[in-house]
Amino acid sequence: MKNNAVVTDTGVEIYTSNILAYADEYIEHELDEERRKEIYTNNSIFTAMLLYISDRIPKPDNNDIQLLDNIFNIYIRLCTKYDKLPSLEKFSVLININPGTLSDWSSGVCRNNIYYDSNGKYIKDFPAWQLNHKGEQYRVEPSTAHAEAVKKWKNICKNFLVDSLQNSPGRDINKIFIAKAAYGMVETAPVPVINHEQHRTAEQIAADYGQQATLPGDVVPDF
Repeated sequence: MKNNAVVTDTGVEIYTSNILAYADEYIEHELDEERRKEIYTNNSIFTAMLLYISDRIPKPDNNDIQLLDNIFNIYIRLCTKYDKLPSLEKFSVLININPGTLSDWSSGVCRNNIYYDSNGKYIKDFPAWQLNHKGEQYRVEPSTAHAEAVKKWKNICKNFLVDSLQNSPGRDINKIFIAKAAYGMVETAPVPVINHEQHRTAEQIAADYGQQATLPGDVVPDF
């Protein structure tokens, strides 16, 4: 069975996405046996696989946020399969887009428009619609879909990192740096536990329990 294929009820192997098919193609044709094992520990091999896939799939339409979201979901599954932390930077490699564009979408600097016809129906392909509906009225509104999608993607990447940090033995300095630099996270200082008793004298402690708690000297048995 291919690494990223699924088996149907009839026993036939299929791919649910061309992206997964190209991932297997890269592993089969570009890597020897040793490097196939290293893809789980070597980030460079995984990045090379993303570039291989990006070179072979059609460039996604930046206006089609639903398509980009579907590709992100596939990207997350690849990261999970090959034990990699997802990031917007690596996702931008897969969809062949400048990482700065994703930042612009997230901040709302770069917004796309949504078009509706006179009946309020969403127009998916506006240029094509205009060619076939010359002179017809339409309504245009700024879209927040791209900003919301990028924020969702970034939050998913952040959650993967937090989960990894929580399950890492000891302190992982590299992951902590990423958490601070990429997601603005801060380390919380441990709350000191103060033992007030250690700052008190024996006489002060004994006084809390009355005279019977006075520190005894030698005790003489009564038998």
